[in-house]
Amino acid sequence: MRCVLILGGMLLMACSGCGAKPVSHNPGVEVFATQVTVTHKGKPVEGARVSFSSVDQQRSATGTTDAAGIAKLTTFDLHDGAVLGKHRVKIAKDEIEVIKEADLDDPTSQAEIKTVHHLPEKYGNYKSSGLNADVKNDPAGNSFEFDLK
Repeated sequence: MRCVLILGGMLLMACSGCGAKPVSHNPGVEVFATQVTVTHKGKPVEGARVSFSSVDQQRSATGTTDAAGIAKLTTFDLHDGAVLGKHRVKIAKDEIEVIKEADLDDPTSQAEIKTVHHLPEKYGNYKSSGLNADVKNDPAGNSFEFDLK
């Protein structure tokens, strides 16, 4: 009987963490919910990679747009947002197209590939995109819209 009580107590202690919130990867840096809507020529872009790079801190936030063109940014934990302040922004939607497969019987053979850009290339680079965002101390969140031409 005593063994059963001891085992029961141990089981209770082991389960005391059950259902607890997941451990955050945030090292104490404050982030604010940030959502981005991406359109190209007025239409939502699905599958675009959105990146915010903080001007003042060495932190970045990223997200991928859904069918409505909306991305919720992540810095440390899924959809936690972006750090406070000014950010440079880049947005890209690219895929690799195989033009010619490598010949597996020829060790000198190389595949031929090309990158297909579904958005204007300039938006895929922080310097050339011309896109910026200012994340504010707003618990309700920050929402940004970018219509790429």
